[in-house]
Amino acid sequence: MRKVFRSRIGWEIWGPFMLLIACLSFVFVRQSVWIGLVVLAVVTLGIAWMALNVRYIIDEQTLYVKCPPFVHIAIDIDSIWRIEKTLSPLSSPAASLIGRMEVHYRTGKSCIISPKEKIAFIRELRAINSSIVFSSGLRAKMKTA
Repeated sequence: MRKVFRSRIGWEIWGPFMLLIACLSFVFVRQSVWIGLVVLAVVTLGIAWMALNVRYIIDEQTLYVKCPPFVHIAIDIDSIWRIEKTLSPLSSPAASLIGRMEVHYRTGKSCIISPKEKIAFIRELRAINSSIVFSSGLRAKMKTA
């Protein structure tokens, strides 16, 4: 059965980004730099489209991490051995900084994600692979939910 989880949209990233866009737009309009405004609008729409389309799909034995058009990762759920909370600011298919999780799979590979429905996501993975080890912060969330 296929389950689709969207990424959490974190205002800790998007608030400053939108403030920067507003300031640049103001400068471009004030200076009558219309081509700059058009380029800024196209880039902003592209970034927003990517952020709004980050998906984590659990389909039978595979976790698909998708952030079109660049990131398409397929992870065998049986190869996942640990999931832990992280505050890492590294670039990843996660549209927030708060609520990130690092999925460790195979030997030495990992992927940082931020599903909006974190507890449901973890339960789905655990139903497929009960040997996944969760960090203490995630275990505490599972007990309270």
